[in-house]
Amino acid sequence: LTLPALRYLCVREKEIPFDISDGLVDYWDYSWPQEEVTSFFTRSSCLLEELVLIQLHLSKGDLIDCLQHTSPSLTNITVKDCKYMCVDDTVLARLTYHGQTSFLCPNLESIEFVGTATFSHGALADMVHSRWESS
Repeated sequence: LTLPALRYLCVREKEIPFDISDGLVDYWDYSWPQEEVTSFFTRSSCLLEELVLIQLHLSKGDLIDCLQHTSPSLTNITVKDCKYMCVDDTVLARLTYHGQTSFLCPNLESIEFVGTATFSHGALADMVHSRWESS
């Protein structure tokens, strides 16, 4: 699958019709397919503007990889209710402008993290302040 004109991508975990606490989780593969996602973004060379990730088994490393492959054009990020706390100070540090060209998502206009974050208020303030000062 190649989608070079893709501008908006929403990925949501498919709900399963039973309680996974019953020990049935071993029968389902819940790992985030980062290699396939990276390959898709590379093949498509799309200028993604909005990325929405909801209820996924996504680690902070997976999130950083996604942002690295969509970074230049991404203006909106939403991460909601992921199973792991994938947004922490490390992720915010990668989004923080430090006077270099290698920070993630330089064109970011909107960011929403709901129920998936363990970052400090200081890291958030630093990220917002760095972008405010650089504009």
